[in-house]
Amino acid sequence: MPRLSLLRRASRRNFSIAALLCSLTITVSTHAWFVSASSSHQAFARPEQSAPASRPVQVAATPDKPDERIEVEMITATPQGFEPTQVTRPHEPFVLAVHNNSGAPALALQLDRVQGQRIHEMRMPLGQHRSHQRLNLPPGEYLLSETGHPAWRCLITITN
Repeated sequence: MPRLSLLRRASRRNFSIAALLCSLTITVSTHAWFVSASSSHQAFARPEQSAPASRPVQVAATPDKPDERIEVEMITATPQGFEPTQVTRPHEPFVLAVHNNSGAPALALQLDRVQGQRIHEMRMPLGQHRSHQRLNLPPGEYLLSETGHPAWRCLITITN
């Protein structure tokens, strides 16, 4: 009888270890699947930690012009405001990409000439964390702002 009890305990322990290993394998596999699925659907790659936030990233512009390359200026909305707060770039087409990492459920973005003329509006509704717009701005100074947070500003300077 003691021998049967020992076998039952060993069997339970082996079963527990096997269940734990299966659970761990499923968890890791599921995590890897979600990470690869979400990264393949991202419009823009996340910048490396060592790279400056305002450094543009090269991407293909449009499917109908595969040889054309265009730069992307990534601006992140954080609880403290926009990062970076200032961007200077040459006069050429680019994509303005805004990532909402602010915790705000929705953003209403405006791009105005510093002199006051509204150039563009972008709405990021509830659940949308990324927005992008292709722009070809003439030389000058522009201000990106968010209507609900007047202190959030990013000065965009286009040079000749």
